[in-house]
This record gives sequence, C-alpha cells and structure tokens, in this order.
Amino acid sequence: MNKSDDIGELAKSLVKFQSEVKDAERTKSSYNGKYADLEGIYSIIRPLLSKNGICFKQDLVSESSNEIRIKTWLIHTSGQYMA
Repeated sequence: MNKSDDIGELAKSLVKFQSEVKDAERTKSSYNGKYADLEGIYSIIRPLLSKNGICFKQDLVSESSNEIRIKTWLIHTSGQYMA
C-alpha cells in the first residue's frame, strides 16, 4: 500500500465518512443476483467524501485480456493520502 507517513487526519475523516455513508440501492441484475452500479455508488459517496475533505482518483495499473487492474487513491485536504 502506498500512503503518506502520517494518515491521522485522513483516518479521522474516513471514520466520519463511514459513519454517514449508506448502502447503494441494488438496481441492476446479473446471473449472480442484484447489484449497485458505479453511478449509484458514486452518487452516494462523492458528496460525503467531499464533505469530509476527501477525494478519490483511480489509475489504470495493468490491462490484459483476462483482467483490468486499477489503483484507487484517497487524498485528504491535509495532503495525506493512501492508495
């Protein structure tokens, strides 16, 4: 995991975020059952992350015929981060 030396402020904000976030409604169906799509998840988490001074970004790490791998970064207004 990549992270800044200190993640204290980021951790406090993540705890606040987690106490406020609700599950996304499962509106899509597949052969494995119902699931929440990314649009639904993002519409819930973006305002709450922002309220708590956190943003996220995703980078493509690798892509092959079998899989796509991404790295998700959480970045706090203090400059602290984790990926």
